[in-house]
Amino acid sequence: MKINFKKLLPHILVLAILLIISMVYFHPALSGYSLKTNDIKQHKGMSKEIADFRQEHKEEPLWTNSMFGGMPATQISVVYNSNLMDYVYDVISLGLPRPVSTLWIYFLGFYILLMCLKIDPWIALIGAIAFGFSSYFIVILEAGHMSKANAIGFMAPTIGGIWLLLKGKYIKGVILTALFLSLELWCNHIQISYYMFFIIGALIYARFYKVFLIFRFRFLILALIKKADFKTIISDFKTDVKHALKFSTFIIPAVLLAVAVNLPLLWGTYEYGKYTTRGKSELTIPSPGTENKDRTDGLDRSYVTQWSYGRGETFTFFIPNAKGGGSGSLGEYFIDNEIEPNEQLLPALQYIGINSYWGDQPGTSGPVYIGAIVLLLAFLSLYYVRHWATYALLFVTIITVMLSWGSNMMWFTDYFLDNFPGYNKFRAVTMILVVAELCVPLMGVLFLKQLYEKREEIKNDIKGFYVIGGIFVGLSLLFIVTPKSFFTFFGTEEQKFQKLQIERNDNYPEEVREQLIGIYEMAIPAIEQTRISIFKKDATRSLILVVLAGVLILLFLNQKIIKEVFFAGFTILVLFDMVGISLRLLNNEKDGSDYVSWVENDLDLFPYTAYQGDYDILMLEAQKNPKIEDAIKAKLSEAKSASDDFLSFQQKQAIEFGVLNKMTNFRVFCVSNPFNEARTSYFHKSIGGYHGAKLKRYQELIEFHIGRNNSKVLEMLNTQYYMQLSVDEKGKETSMIQPIPTALGNAWIVSDINYVNNADEEITALGIEQGFDPANTAVVDVRYKDIAGQPVTRDPNASITLVDYAPNKLVYSFNSSQEQIAIFSEIFYELGWQAYIDNQPVEHFRANYVLRGLRIPAGNHEIVFKFELKSYQTGSFVSLISSLLVILAVLFLIYAAFKKPELVCDQANEEGSESANL
Repeated sequence: MKINFKKLLPHILVLAILLIISMVYFHPALSGYSLKTNDIKQHKGMSKEIADFRQEHKEEPLWTNSMFGGMPATQISVVYNSNLMDYVYDVISLGLPRPVSTLWIYFLGFYILLMCLKIDPWIALIGAIAFGFSSYFIVILEAGHMSKANAIGFMAPTIGGIWLLLKGKYIKGVILTALFLSLELWCNHIQISYYMFFIIGALIYARFYKVFLIFRFRFLILALIKKADFKTIISDFKTDVKHALKFSTFIIPAVLLAVAVNLPLLWGTYEYGKYTTRGKSELTIPSPGTENKDRTDGLDRSYVTQWSYGRGETFTFFIPNAKGGGSGSLGEYFIDNEIEPNEQLLPALQYIGINSYWGDQPGTSGPVYIGAIVLLLAFLSLYYVRHWATYALLFVTIITVMLSWGSNMMWFTDYFLDNFPGYNKFRAVTMILVVAELCVPLMGVLFLKQLYEKREEIKNDIKGFYVIGGIFVGLSLLFIVTPKSFFTFFGTEEQKFQKLQIERNDNYPEEVREQLIGIYEMAIPAIEQTRISIFKKDATRSLILVVLAGVLILLFLNQKIIKEVFFAGFTILVLFDMVGISLRLLNNEKDGSDYVSWVENDLDLFPYTAYQGDYDILMLEAQKNPKIEDAIKAKLSEAKSASDDFLSFQQKQAIEFGVLNKMTNFRVFCVSNPFNEARTSYFHKSIGGYHGAKLKRYQELIEFHIGRNNSKVLEMLNTQYYMQLSVDEKGKETSMIQPIPTALGNAWIVSDINYVNNADEEITALGIEQGFDPANTAVVDVRYKDIAGQPVTRDPNASITLVDYAPNKLVYSFNSSQEQIAIFSEIFYELGWQAYIDNQPVEHFRANYVLRGLRIPAGNHEIVFKFELKSYQTGSFVSLISSLLVILAVLFLIYAAFKKPELVCDQANEEGSESANL
């Protein structure tokens, strides 16, 4: 086997450059540091019970009680050992630590797409840098959205596989599509994958739109009028249809294979999704404070559009600080730029809390900046690259930008929410801008390809370059000279005129209120001028970059510089542009000897520290059950032996509370931001939590009762402790607990059943004002009447006790002289939980809107609830076989490329009637 190293050398060099850039940009990750990321920290909190169980039992629990009373682990933390894409990812990412590996995947994925489009490697280097450093992709790394980031990285090579199929390169296309779509779905970020299909759909439609007969008839009529060659038209039509059929023949198995590779994940997500906040509610009455018109079959409209990009905010594609950048104090801008506001202005800024970001969103970590140079290239491609792919990319970019406006173009958003399958399952419409962040750099690269290959054609039609370049320069100058003619420098909320809020605030004495109003009025002009200064600074930056890029293009067109100089200069310009903005968002700055955005790996392993309140709970539980203290001592001793007699403070805490969680089963309600934090879940089983896809019924329970302090509902959920977090005068976080002696425990016997006709009546019946008494009465939907049966007389001596706890298996001991009805303080989920009485499966029912109920015969019985998912068990076998097939296909492709290139060589011409322009 002879390898042409001369042909491979440019690829090796370009990939080496991209790898070095990745390692240099995130070099602390190579020195024992991890990013301080809120979402990863939260993930470790929510998945602590799952991870502990996995480590001890070497299996997946598939359920956890650590959040929201209990929920499937499907979208929290499940290891699919059968999916061999884990190993493929390790190979592709070169075993690099995050986020070095993620940035490398950005680069590599886009580079592979450009190789599928036959782009010169040095042009592809420019494109990969432009794509990889798109600002939003860096922002999500800082936030810890790693699954989203990886999914973004695999969008491009998946589209590359589709492109090969569209070009009639079926063997390479089907294998690469199956491989990268498998990896895309493996990342488990369905929202990003969903948006990727916007691009794929646009490309497929643009390539095959002529196949639709309605269009062909139009062409036939035009041909008749113009006396065209009918034989040619019919021949082209047949060729297009033939190619479309071949394309379908290959893409369908590629997609099905990728789905099969990820079957346990996708199946589990699909079946779980119907029961979550992303599914349709059974309620017809609105939640307190909302209206029914806000609802869709998925998420509520207000929730979907909570983060909507402002129309004017779209200029951040070109001017990063068009809306001030990320959220933060405007005072910080003064400090960073060594501006000294006068003594009266600074207190005004501190009082008003004016944000450096003045866009329409509630807040943001940074703008969506695609790049001034990249945007210029994209517009040039629209003029010079006249190809169906360019038009498809333009179309899908416009559509998705309009969708990102969300509530700022609600009629358009409503249409998609109501008519586009699956669209209402996703929140944060701004996320769809990932489509523009892929399409725009891709269009820009297509222009560079055209410039390189057809320089004389562009030179002969230079008018387009001057017109487009002139528009960019002219707009930039107008923005700089007269910014207020185009933009307002106060956000929507700010424009509600804060001084009115001051005037109406009776808490302020008259003289204080007048003073505050005076300060506010004085601050307004200064705030506006400061923001204009921020805006003009970045507008000037973009103008300079566009001019420099234009000069380079003109020099190359007029053969004043050789291609090597042109490519080197353009690479440096784009690198300077994109990295410069990325460093604003995530960098390696230090505060003294410590990194601002990084933490040592050892500290990152244990992200939370227990408070005194947590230890108070541990102490109280140990008093109830002395075996807890003994088990902790044994576990600590075992851990010390395994780590040379040294345990860090955080390790010790993790062990102590891990034992507590294993030996007890009660819930804690942290009343400080309970439904947006996972700290409590790290140490206890929590009433709250942090997750974007909690069970729908539990969310409704929060809205109707838990969030309105319904003590009876908290008691039925076995909430045994309230926890209040606070910050003392020195800034130290403290906690205080309050035991709840009226909590009903793990299970109890009821004597009465209140049957209701529907979900509306069921959730309403839990209200205190309705006399809800969970200790004695169960509220049950009539659909379960055949299982729950009629009420029974309560045996005063009956008992039911939890004797063994695991997240996926609960064992109870029951004793009664007569048949009883028991309610369990566990969340009902019909897909996985199966009840057993003395090892015999029995049906259980839903009670009190979210809990489990069981009718138990007289006598002494062992009652067991087991959690098993068919989607996991059956899907895992399919996943193993399918992922093995994908890997074998890739190995065949590599083998054939070297040993039998005729099997995978490119066809001379594109399949179909279109010219092979790309």
